Amino acid sequence: MHHQLSALVFCMLFGVICHAFQIETGFPTACGNPAVKREFKEEAKRRKVRATPHSWPWHGGLLTAEYGFFPYCGGTLISRSLVVTAAHCVEDVFGCTNTPFEGLVDLTREDLAPIYFLVGAHDYMDADYDRYMYKVHYAVIHPNFTQTFEGKGYDIAILKLQKNIISDSKVSPICFPAKHVNLKWLSPCFYAGWGGVFTSYSNGEQLHPKTLREAQVHIEPDFYCQFHMGNQFADSNSCIGSRGRSAGNGDSGGGIFFFSETDERWYWYGVVESAEVNPQAVCTTISKFQVVHEWLKFNAILLGL
Repeated sequence: MHHQLSALVFCMLFGVICHAFQIETGFPTACGNPAVKREFKEEAKRRKVRATPHSWPWHGGLLTAEYGFFPYCGGTLISRSLVVTAAHCVEDVFGCTNTPFEGLVDLTREDLAPIYFLVGAHDYMDADYDRYMYKVHYAVIHPNFTQTFEGKGYDIAILKLQKNIISDSKVSPICFPAKHVNLKWLSPCFYAGWGGVFTSYSNGEQLHPKTLREAQVHIEPDFYCQFHMGNQFADSNSCIGSRGRSAGNGDSGGGIFFFSETDERWYWYGVVESAEVNPQAVCTTISKFQVVHEWLKFNAILLGL
């Protein structure tokens, strides 16, 4: 009760959230509560830092032999069998000759390279692949997604794993929120990934860490990304302020995570779509939650939670 009252007062004073977070009806309620709590790191507000091992148990990486079996994209577990990622993370693997994908696509077809979801890992080179790597069975890509420059947006897909994950201290789903949720300007949130990082000694080149990184970012008004990214920012996007800690190559497809003080759970709030890949990048684009919510909800239920 103390936490709920404190959060209510905070919202009234600063207008951070217009509605309290709630789990969408029908979605898992055993969610958003990691067994290993994230250690506070002040520097995560300025740069991507090494994550507390297994503190993001819903985050995983997509792997395929086509790219050499390292996490080329991220994904977020929203149930025991469903992963939300970026559409380009699926289509890029197969190239233009096999696209466009429409409706439900069986990724176990013999003419398609298998995609796997690795979860429960910190150092992906030292992961228990037998226990924590799951083959992706089906994919559903948003029907409005297109790879063309002018049509950027709706870069989101749902993956159905071939078998359910086994929840433990390293693996559990994040909560999927109801549609009325709307984070306001400067609301803090996080993302995680094995994507590229810039360091003081990398000479402007991205280095790819073996251990999971995280960063604290915040919601910015859409015009902020429109100013910096121009036509690459679509109406179906939301804007994240990420100066010095923007998503790198390999981070797209991962989720934006928000901690709700009202019920002390972590919630998913969008897919990392793209960022300016340079050390001076100031923003990252994510899927606009309210735009893709109904599509996600419908297809998640259709695939089976």
